[in-house]
Amino acid sequence: GEPRYTRWSESLVEEERVVAYEAGVAFRGRSLSFTVNGYWMDFANEIVASGYYDPDRGVLRGNAGKTLHRGVELGLRWRPHPDHGLRLAASRSWDEYETFVFQDYDWDTGETVARDFAGHPIALFPEALVSATWSSRLGPFLADLRLRHLGKQYLDNTGDEDRTIDAST
Repeated sequence: GEPRYTRWSESLVEEERVVAYEAGVAFRGRSLSFTVNGYWMDFANEIVASGYYDPDRGVLRGNAGKTLHRGVELGLRWRPHPDHGLRLAASRSWDEYETFVFQDYDWDTGETVARDFAGHPIALFPEALVSATWSSRLGPFLADLRLRHLGKQYLDNTGDEDRTIDAST
């Protein structure tokens, strides 16, 4: 039958370490403010999705040797009138493996195969995010019109274009 519980012993996942650099500028005026920020994050042993699932459909995770996350972020607020305003947040990121060799099981041959994902995009990190909201006060009511964009995401670590979630708006 089915086991009633699972008892885990020592974890095979090691702690991750990161060195991060970040720089940005900001401006705040009466009706306009904005921020622009850039970041660079070097990870060692980043905990990432392996592309496999446990029997309960939970994502199995493991350590990637080295990963790199770089990106640019933008924030904007504009209030042309006391009753109307625009908020914008946008980011573009580049997230990839520098070194990551995954020990995979080949069901056809019954052997363990080393798969090198160096240079591939990291699964489940969208390339871009954009959110824009126009707010208006109409008497006692506040109305928001919101637009969101989510960039393409890879579903696994292969970098295969056929295994992506398309961008959506």
